Order: sequence, then C-alpha cells, then structure tokens
Amino acid sequence: MKKVAKIFLLSLLLTVGLLGLQQSISNAGKNYPLEWQYIDKILTKKIAGDWYNSAGSLSLSVHDRYINECAVVGAYNAAGGDPGTCYFTLREAEGLRDIKIDWDSGYEPENRHMPFVRVNDGEKLYRQE
Repeated sequence: MKKVAKIFLLSLLLTVGLLGLQQSISNAGKNYPLEWQYIDKILTKKIAGDWYNSAGSLSLSVHDRYINECAVVGAYNAAGGDPGTCYFTLREAEGLRDIKIDWDSGYEPENRHMPFVRVNDGEKLYRQE
C-alpha cells in the first residue's frame, strides 16, 4: 500500500510540475498590451521630443501620439521605468509596424549622463542643446 501511495504522490508532483512548465512555456513570447494612460506617460514624459544621431541628423521625433509622424496605435511589453523599454505599434503607409524603444533620462544621482533613446537596439540618439 505504501508503494502505491508513493507512486501516486510522485505522479501527482510530476503532473503539477509539468503543468507549471507548460504554463511558463506558453507565456513565452506573448505580448502584454498597455493601457493608453501608460502609453501616454511614456510618450510625453519619457521619450517626447526630437532625437538626433551622432552625425547631428534628426532620427526620431516623438510628439503627442506620433512617432516620426506615424500614429501610435498601441504599445506592449514595457519594462522598467527609467531606464526602460517598450514596443510601440505604429500605423505606417504600408501598414502596422512594431518598433522597440529603450530610454534613459540620465538623471540617476550616482550615474549622471546625457539622456538618450535607442530604437531597435541601434545607435544611441540624443536631444540637441
């Protein structure tokens, strides 16, 4: 009888463990959309303005609910606060496109530096003084 109980308990633990693993795997790669109040906070307080590359050319323009004159129709998978990252869905002439924007205000007391943003893990972009 003890052997049957041990086998049952072991089977139960294995099943619960596999269900938890399956849930973790099923959540991988999912998008977690943001509500507009959070999207607006990022657009107006974190990344608003014009951003320039190292050659001094305008590379990114964020004003109201527009990025480079394309309407922001949603955002997802935001992480952090400052520094932070978020994926934005833009309505372009060709259709919808997602871009990733990372930002850092540079105002941490122990690590002050110029604020920057980075689009799709590319070059750091800075505001001009």
